Amino acid sequence: MIRRFTILCCCAFIAFSGCRNSGSKDFDAGTLQSNLPPGMNTQTARLLNHYVSLKNALVEGNSGQAAEAARNMEAGAQELVRLDSTGILSKTATDSLQQSLQCILSARDESCERQRICFKPLSDALYSLLKHSGAKGVVLYHQYCPMAMNEHGAYWLSPSEKIENPYFGAKMLTCGEVVDTLR
Repeated sequence: MIRRFTILCCCAFIAFSGCRNSGSKDFDAGTLQSNLPPGMNTQTARLLNHYVSLKNALVEGNSGQAAEAARNMEAGAQELVRLDSTGILSKTATDSLQQSLQCILSARDESCERQRICFKPLSDALYSLLKHSGAKGVVLYHQYCPMAMNEHGAYWLSPSEKIENPYFGAKMLTCGEVVDTLR
């Protein structure tokens, strides 16, 4: 009950503050630009929006929303590969994206633990794709938690500089640091 009240208060503060991108909930990658052809650039922006939804669902520990975001992301990844008729994108990155999404979709646990394990290679592949394509026009923070994945560490992308750890959720919400910024 107290947690719901706290969440409602935080949401009201964000809504009334008028600050877009103060949290990742309002993120819209529609301004993303890259070295990719226009259709692929648009599809990459959609993919990124679904990724942020997936990250948010894992932060909240909501496996159903995580699966829905992964399904949307999977459709976007398939379309991106279809549009890549000239082979601009790394096959390794696109294969890793698709395999990671399949892993998330096949996970069937309410705790999100399996989805979180699959989120690591997905995050790495998306970061690689964005770096390779020269993405700009949106601000994304490449964040890292050294304690994730049994203290092997893991990265993720966030439109907010504030750390909201998708690998631990409420257990260790603020564990991590910003290691790079894509602009």
